[in-house]
Amino acid sequence: MDTEGAADLIEYDASVDDLAISEHYLGNGTEYEQVLEVPGGGVLRATICWNDPAANSGAAVALINDLDIRITEISSGTTTMPWVLNGSTSNPASHGDNTADNVEQIYISGADAGAYTLTVSHKGTLQGGIQAFSLIITGATDGQLPEISLVLTPVSNYIMPGGGTLSYDVDFSYNGANPIPGSSYWVDLILPNGNSWGPLFQYNFTINPGQTISTTLNHHIPGYAPGGTYTVIGKVGTYPGTVLVSDEFEMVKFGTAPGGANGSWLESDPSIAGDGGGFELPEAYTLSEAYPNPFNPSTSFSLQLPEAADVSIAVYNVSGRLVSTVADGRFQAGSHQFSVDGSNLAAGVYFLRAIVPGQLSEVRKLALVK
Repeated sequence: MDTEGAADLIEYDASVDDLAISEHYLGNGTEYEQVLEVPGGGVLRATICWNDPAANSGAAVALINDLDIRITEISSGTTTMPWVLNGSTSNPASHGDNTADNVEQIYISGADAGAYTLTVSHKGTLQGGIQAFSLIITGATDGQLPEISLVLTPVSNYIMPGGGTLSYDVDFSYNGANPIPGSSYWVDLILPNGNSWGPLFQYNFTINPGQTISTTLNHHIPGYAPGGTYTVIGKVGTYPGTVLVSDEFEMVKFGTAPGGANGSWLESDPSIAGDGGGFELPEAYTLSEAYPNPFNPSTSFSLQLPEAADVSIAVYNVSGRLVSTVADGRFQAGSHQFSVDGSNLAAGVYFLRAIVPGQLSEVRKLALVK
């Protein structure tokens, strides 16, 4: 144990910077986020620890409030997970999802210079509704994102019971020095009953230095959508977990049309242009490769739709038995991100099948390792 190093860190924290050691809280459904500025070439290390509620005697899983730490390099979108100990002393620790310990550490040797996003989230429901945790960081200073702005201005945000068009202006600007690839603009809704719904709309793009986008977006709101006040939230970042900037406004729908469905949530008419690029509709129906693959516990992939379409995506085992339905419904034009969670699946080979009737039917081979 490096007692002298720990004492030096505590002394540093007390006299110079409050980033090294800090205390925070997570509530149910919340996430802590911190931007780190890394000089480059050294070691970036971040550790969280918390006093977990006592488990029942003999419980198979002793961890009650399972917190998760992740660090994402903003320029590349690369996410690093914490160390996970192996049950066998002959095998070294590896990076992955730690579901057993109330201490998690991320260690990045030779971290590239630049901005990183550190996030702490939780699984399931927190016992007691809140969980305090300590955070220790070395190898970084308290950073700030480059100047980035998103302003949404409603043009037509009152919808009749029979449905109509939600219209709003989007003004986006980015004055950072480095591009941010793998970014998205997406729209989520908070329904009148308080539930989240979305994304209503999503496009992937690369944020370029000096980029500005000014446009008007139109989304069809169907008659069967419930009446009431909605919150429309536009977000720019890495879908769905990292939000760099967001803005929101309210939309009001005056009742629900009788007789059931009238149109689709998923019809959108984007017309986006900007200096340095913007969001563009895909030109072809394409299914990406899954990444990472092999994977544990989850892997992600994207589906490109030039037009709104019915989509069916499912995972089968080697015997052809359905083990998971990833998507089954109608999706708007754009780029859609999906993931396959293998937490409850046995290690082995699986097949991902995506179908867009009349347009695409493709299979991807997945390898789950544990």
